[in-house]
This record gives sequence, C-alpha cells and structure tokens, in this order.
Amino acid sequence: MHTVLASENIKIDTENNEVTTAPNATVKELETLMATDIVVKNAKGEVLAEDAKIATGCVINDIYTVSVLGDVSGDGEIDARDSLRILKYAVGTYEIKDEFLTSADLNKDGIVDARDSLRVLKYSVETY
Repeated sequence: MHTVLASENIKIDTENNEVTTAPNATVKELETLMATDIVVKNAKGEVLAEDAKIATGCVINDIYTVSVLGDVSGDGEIDARDSLRILKYAVGTYEIKDEFLTSADLNKDGIVDARDSLRVLKYSVETY
C-alpha cells in the first residue's frame, strides 16, 4: 500500500522508502510525523539525537533513506559547496547519484541544472 505522510518540512513515501526534507528538519520532527519512536543514523552509522539536523544519506529505522533539499554533500548544511557540486553535475564534470541527486533537484522538474545550483547558492547567502 502506497502511503505518503507529509508536513510542512517533511515528506515520507512508504512505497519507495524515501524521505525528503527541507533544510534544518530534525529527528524529533520526523518522529512526530511518523507518530512512533525512530532511530536515525548518519552516513557513518552513528545514531542521531532527537535535536539533531537530518542530512542527506541518513537512514531511518534501517528502512528509509533521507534526501535533504540542497544538501548534496550529505553534511547537513546547504552552502556554496553544494551549489558548486550541482553546477558541476549540470555541465557533466561531477557525478551525483541516488538520494543526493534527489537533493540536487530543488525545483522538482526532473532536471538538475544551473537553476537548482542558483537556488542553493541563494539559500546559502539567505536571499532565497
């Protein structure tokens, strides 16, 4: 059964085992939306505290993979480095895969391009 749970900052797709969040979403926000206790691990396998920000590449309950919009590096921050990675991908000089590619497509048009890079750059300098 395909179920999508959503809040203002988080979308959970149970059919595809994917979670997409806005920047700065926390473990506690996810737990509230899912209405159950959860375990969130970062890319190193370390369990995150409830107040921790979620990053691209995190895994929830060993089932769901997380994509944070704009966080192409997986460090939980959205900055000029993410913008540069997206731009390099758009011109074919950098590879982005899986949940990181989902994170790179900010406008959700199915194409990762300079417009996505610009949105990340604007967000990183607080003008978007």
